Amino acid sequence: MKTLILLLSAALLLTAACAAPVPPVAVPVASETLPPAPTATPQPAATLAPTVEHTTRPPEPAPPNTRPPEAVSPVTEPKAIVDAAVNFAATELNVDAASITVLSVEAVEWRNSCLGVDKLGEMCMDVITPGYRVLLDVNGQPVAVHTNRDASVMRLADPTLTPPSLSPTSYDPAEIYAQVVRQLYTVDHTFGQPPLFPLVYLLRQTDDSVGAPGAPANGQTIFPGDQQRILSLLADLPARFVWVDSRDDVPLDTVGVVQEGGAMITLGNISQQLDGSLHTPAGIYIGSLAAGGQTYVLQVVDGAWQITGVSGPVWIS
Repeated sequence: MKTLILLLSAALLLTAACAAPVPPVAVPVASETLPPAPTATPQPAATLAPTVEHTTRPPEPAPPNTRPPEAVSPVTEPKAIVDAAVNFAATELNVDAASITVLSVEAVEWRNSCLGVDKLGEMCMDVITPGYRVLLDVNGQPVAVHTNRDASVMRLADPTLTPPSLSPTSYDPAEIYAQVVRQLYTVDHTFGQPPLFPLVYLLRQTDDSVGAPGAPANGQTIFPGDQQRILSLLADLPARFVWVDSRDDVPLDTVGVVQEGGAMITLGNISQQLDGSLHTPAGIYIGSLAAGGQTYVLQVVDGAWQITGVSGPVWIS
């Protein structure tokens, strides 16, 4: 029996060996030797870096100035200023330019856009204007020509009435006087409450004694251009301001009171002190028993001249 089983097993083995060959099995290649083909993954637009264009081309030049440099300021040299002033004076005065003699030329800073030569009814900008003052002799008579920096604006002026030029640390006389008049009108008028004078007479002649009785008068005429500017600076006050030549031009009633409920204001000369402050005497007169005066002190506060006090005696009658 055992022999039969062995024979059958041997026959089975021989049959398996004679069967058709088994096809080969594909073996996958390891990822280390051949990586899988990459898959394209689109990036969000927000993560894309901006493209910078590199170029070796130089930047575009600025548009050329269509005017030569001298066209911006055609007259800058003193000689050109003088020539322009002489020709201007010759035309304005109808004389031969060759007969005009130049006496002096100085760089100045005018207190307004009208070059210190204000005309009645003309509006001038309150801005310091650099320029020149050319003093000429025309047939024996002194004539001043005021110019701006490039002589594009010129004006004739009477040298005897020409105000001092301004520097950045200087002052505008009209502005100083207007502040003093305003102080007298609204505060220091010798009354307890503002009387709001409907009419105020302003004396053209200065008088230093109005601030300190007994002091020299040192009278001089306030520059006409400044007179007009003072009125402009006081235009907001409820009064009519009138310039007069002397006290005799102020109408008084029988007891010496200014008529029509008015007042008279006298101004002194503006004097600059060693400490840089300004002293300006001034007084007001309503009647023989209603008058007063003092010397105001003005200093630069926050870049502007302001009344900060008084100096010396304060008198009231």
